[in-house]
Amino acid sequence: MTKNTSLKHIAIIPDGNRRWAKEKGLAASLGHKKAAKFQRIKSFIQEAQKQNITHLTMWGFSTENWKRNKLEVAALMNLFENLCQDFLNDELIETIRFVHLGRKDRIPNSLANMLNQLETKTINNNNNTLPITFTLALDYGGEDELIRATNSLKNQKQEISSKNLIANLNSSRLNLPFVDLIIRTSGEQRLSGFMPLQSAYAELYFCQKHFPDFNIDDLKKAINWFYTRKRRFGGN
Repeated sequence: MTKNTSLKHIAIIPDGNRRWAKEKGLAASLGHKKAAKFQRIKSFIQEAQKQNITHLTMWGFSTENWKRNKLEVAALMNLFENLCQDFLNDELIETIRFVHLGRKDRIPNSLANMLNQLETKTINNNNNTLPITFTLALDYGGEDELIRATNSLKNQKQEISSKNLIANLNSSRLNLPFVDLIIRTSGEQRLSGFMPLQSAYAELYFCQKHFPDFNIDDLKKAINWFYTRKRRFGGN
């Protein structure tokens, strides 16, 4: 079979951290901690680079996740800060572009500042051999993004058309292409409002493993599965 070369943007919905911890009799925070280890995230980015994938997105915290226990939310924010610090301290930062998708007005200022540092530090990175944009989605929700894009059009007194709406999405302002492959772990078979417009023609891959157990071989398996798909985009 001829290899499908249209795989440019992979998005991962890393589900099952709390279930992984519960099955092992551990605190939920330990599931999140294993899932957010920098070396794991780095390995996924490097594998994507090897596969000539230009964009890898991971959804870390949704707009709905604010409903969780305050202690769990605080622990997650601390984990994200540690993850950002690891990015800042690692040589990987020289070979990627780092962007944040979502809101910065509701997360801790210290985390928002670190995200800004990463975006500023990597904005001009262009590794000619292995270029990749890594997107961390924090306080992101598809409905929230669409509402803000619509309000932006209204404020600018622009026509609310498909073209204008897409142009005003946060992802478009970050120059993120539409998603080709969405991977969701832990056996859940839904998108939970993730990039509703940008994933309209994405291939959906559902893995039974909880995200803390998801590894490079699982990522390769999902990519190989994508190459078996025939993508018609509504045509022949």
